Amino acid sequence: MKDLPVVGITMGDPAGVGPEIIIKALSDSHIFKICRPLVLGDPYALSMNIKESTSLTINEVPDPSHVEGKLGQIDLLVISRLHSDLPQPGRTAAI
Repeated sequence: MKDLPVVGITMGDPAGVGPEIIIKALSDSHIFKICRPLVLGDPYALSMNIKESTSLTINEVPDPSHVEGKLGQIDLLVISRLHSDLPQPGRTAAI
């Protein structure tokens, strides 16, 4: 697997559809045959979107050289640490 390229995937708006789409995409084994995906984003926002029905885990990596590219695991380069009082996905909120 180390010979596959690392492909960065930005999460986008943490309260948007990005985290949900990333989780859906990384649940498909085909992606791991062509690359080692690396999500750039927030662990809280990502974990809020992992449903109990999936067995995905989050693996925080310090830099792209540590990407494992394993099915069932989301390699995440943390670029923010949001708090639980931020807007929830799918709900409007006044800021």
